Amino acid sequence: HALAMGGFLILLKAPRTGRRVGAAALLFALAFFVKHNVAVMAAATVLWLFFADRKAALRLAGAGLAFLAAGLLSFRLAYGVSFFSVVASARSYDPALTAAGLKAWLGWNGIAVLALAALLLRRRRDGAVRLVLIYAGLGIFVGLVFLGGAGVDANALFDADIALALAAALALDRLGGTPRLAGVTALALAAPVLWGAWQASGNERFSAAFWLAPGRAEAALSESDIAFVRAHPGPALCALPSFCTWAGKPVAVDFFNAGEAFKTGARSDADLVRRIRSGAFSVIQLDPGAPAPLGQAAAAAMAAAYRLDHADDCGSFYVPIDPPARD
Repeated sequence: HALAMGGFLILLKAPRTGRRVGAAALLFALAFFVKHNVAVMAAATVLWLFFADRKAALRLAGAGLAFLAAGLLSFRLAYGVSFFSVVASARSYDPALTAAGLKAWLGWNGIAVLALAALLLRRRRDGAVRLVLIYAGLGIFVGLVFLGGAGVDANALFDADIALALAAALALDRLGGTPRLAGVTALALAAPVLWGAWQASGNERFSAAFWLAPGRAEAALSESDIAFVRAHPGPALCALPSFCTWAGKPVAVDFFNAGEAFKTGARSDADLVRRIRSGAFSVIQLDPGAPAPLGQAAAAAMAAAYRLDHADDCGSFYVPIDPPARD
């Protein structure tokens, strides 16, 4: 988003020379290769420029597509596979996740949405209002489409958040009126943030220890669990890959992508289930509250061949009931 906003800022003011349009297009393309769903700001900017500066819009679209093609070709040459074949991994989808995510998101942004609606009613011919309207509309639509996917969180709506922050500022500027009215409007827009802070008042982040010695207890616990994984010879199966990496063991399975591939039928879990049943892994670490991240067959094999050694905030750690014989 920082890269994309750099391109956005370059194009906000005229004159939009070929060099500036090219620089913005490059930043938009780089943002896409950092995170593949960060494309909303680029699309919104092209649409807005189509109304404000059609020549610049066509230049931006052409340069952006050229940089995108160059990036995709470079990826293919470097890794030997298509970029999209890697990004478009198997993933389950549930509309209920979209509904739940939208409900939570509106709790923070409902008032900003109303501010955008007020701008639309009162200042629809304003170029800045048109820009944030296009950006917010695309950001909300794309965010909600992504939000139904397994493993997707509120960051899918970050573009919508940025657009609504701009809408809130425009509402204060265009509709604020007198300083007193502007103050009331500002308080209304800040209400969700104040409510969230009040709700989180019992959170550890509001304690002095969190800031004076950040993460000290968590670091000590992690160090102990890493040492536990390291002390068991042989391969390990880690839901958190960092535990295997820090313990000096190769990452055997990408839990999320493998789990989604098993769930959707894109891959067979037979080989992994066989290895778990035979006790091939010296340690298995699972996330707290995720008892079957690799599917029921793998969970059943683990229940038959492994026992819980200990559980803490870093996860649940299992060891074989009957360790396999070693050469």
